[in-house]
Amino acid sequence: NGDGKFTSTATFHVNTTETDSFLLHLNITLHNSTTLMRVNSTTSSPNNVSYTSLADGTYFYNTTAYDYAGNSNSTSTRNVTVDTAIPSVALTLTGSTQTTLTLTVTTNDTLSGINSTCTLDSSGKAPSITGTGTSQTITDSGQTCGTAYTYVVTCRDRAMNAASDSKSFSTAACSTSGGGSSGGGSSSGSASATWTN
Repeated sequence: NGDGKFTSTATFHVNTTETDSFLLHLNITLHNSTTLMRVNSTTSSPNNVSYTSLADGTYFYNTTAYDYAGNSNSTSTRNVTVDTAIPSVALTLTGSTQTTLTLTVTTNDTLSGINSTCTLDSSGKAPSITGTGTSQTITDSGQTCGTAYTYVVTCRDRAMNAASDSKSFSTAACSTSGGGSSGGGSSSGSASATWTN
């Protein structure tokens, strides 16, 4: 594992290689933000350590090598975040006209955060989704008035856990227009009368 990685499983592996031909031993340590959790000591290199059944959280690890001359050298401390929980995802309607639906995607993951833009499947006309992070917007234009459309949005956290929300929303009702006219016709012109005696 590299530094600052995320994993959706409760297991990760650390590979260590030491090139000193007079290697005495290696100490590989694992700790969280408050507690030293495990120290693995070995006399062989390269060496692989597997950490399993870890609770969700961020873990730090490094390796220190010692040789027979009393010299030592340590790697930088690296971290990996175990996140096995799916993010929250909610799809809501924020605007509706006869031809356009505007939806808001609200998503959150408290441990590893949201991984870029969510993905969308829709019965609409290839709507766009914009934004990243916890609030994203879907705009679906060119639709038919008074019609329901189904949207399935899927969001992933940085450990690649996925969650979806599926809802249907309708465009505004079609306008109805009509009218009538009174019976008969209309005429225009002038009339005159002449009186004679």
